[in-house]
Amino acid sequence: MSTIIVFIDHTNGVVAKTASELLTLARSIGDAHAVIAGTAADLEGATETLSAYGAKAITLLESQTINDHPSSAIARA
Repeated sequence: MSTIIVFIDHTNGVVAKTASELLTLARSIGDAHAVIAGTAADLEGATETLSAYGAKAITLLESQTINDHPSSAIARA
Protein backbone atom coordinates (compact mmCIF):
# COMPACT_ATOMS: atom_id res chain seq x y z
CA MET A 1 0.00 0.00 0.00
CA SER A 2 1.21 3.52 -0.81
CA THR A 3 2.15 6.11 1.77
CA ILE A 4 0.46 9.46 1.19
CA ILE A 5 2.10 12.45 2.89
CA VAL A 6 -0.21 15.30 3.89
CA PHE A 7 1.25 18.61 5.10
CA ILE A 8 -1.12 19.85 7.82
CA ASP A 9 -2.25 23.46 7.98
CA HIS A 10 -3.20 24.68 11.44
CA THR A 11 -3.75 27.82 13.45
CA ASN A 12 -2.36 27.62 16.99
CA GLY A 13 -2.75 23.85 16.97
CA VAL A 14 -6.28 23.79 15.56
CA VAL A 15 -6.19 21.65 12.42
CA ALA A 16 -7.72 23.27 9.34
CA LYS A 17 -10.83 21.60 7.91
CA THR A 18 -9.10 21.13 4.57
CA ALA A 19 -6.28 19.21 6.25
CA SER A 20 -8.71 16.77 7.85
CA GLU A 21 -10.44 16.33 4.49
CA LEU A 22 -7.10 15.62 2.81
CA LEU A 23 -6.26 13.02 5.46
CA THR A 24 -9.58 11.30 4.83
CA LEU A 25 -8.88 11.26 1.08
CA ALA A 26 -5.29 10.06 1.61
CA ARG A 27 -6.55 7.23 3.82
CA SER A 28 -8.78 6.04 0.97
CA ILE A 29 -5.71 5.76 -1.28
CA GLY A 30 -3.10 4.38 1.12
CA ASP A 31 -1.47 4.99 4.50
CA ALA A 32 -1.89 8.64 5.52
CA HIS A 33 1.22 10.25 7.01
CA ALA A 34 0.69 13.71 8.51
CA VAL A 35 3.47 16.30 8.66
CA ILE A 36 2.86 19.32 10.87
CA ALA A 37 5.15 22.21 11.82
CA GLY A 38 5.19 24.20 15.04
CA THR A 39 6.08 23.55 18.66
CA ALA A 40 5.14 20.43 20.58
CA ALA A 41 3.28 22.50 23.18
CA ASP A 42 1.15 24.20 20.50
CA LEU A 43 0.37 20.96 18.70
CA GLU A 44 -0.57 18.70 21.59
CA GLY A 45 -4.28 18.64 20.71
CA ALA A 46 -3.60 18.50 16.98
CA THR A 47 -2.05 15.04 17.20
CA GLU A 48 -5.28 13.62 18.64
CA THR A 49 -7.27 15.21 15.81
CA LEU A 50 -4.88 13.87 13.18
CA SER A 51 -5.10 10.36 14.61
CA ALA A 52 -8.90 10.59 14.66
CA TYR A 53 -8.87 11.43 10.93
CA GLY A 54 -6.74 8.38 10.19
CA ALA A 55 -3.11 9.48 10.20
CA LYS A 56 -1.05 6.30 10.61
CA ALA A 57 2.04 8.38 11.38
CA ILE A 58 2.58 11.98 12.47
CA THR A 59 5.85 13.84 11.97
CA LEU A 60 6.39 17.04 13.94
CA LEU A 61 8.74 19.58 12.42
CA GLU A 62 9.44 21.42 15.65
CA SER A 63 10.19 25.09 15.11
CA GLN A 64 9.26 28.20 17.05
CA THR A 65 10.39 30.31 14.09
CA ILE A 66 7.66 28.97 11.83
CA ASN A 67 5.06 30.03 14.42
CA ASP A 68 6.38 33.59 14.30
CA HIS A 69 5.60 34.04 10.59
CA PRO A 70 2.21 34.50 8.95
CA SER A 71 1.09 31.56 6.84
CA SER A 72 0.82 33.78 3.75
CA ALA A 73 4.58 34.41 3.91
CA ILE A 74 5.29 30.70 4.34
CA ALA A 75 3.06 29.87 1.37
CA ARG A 76 5.01 32.25 -0.86
CA ALA A 77 8.29 30.58 0.18
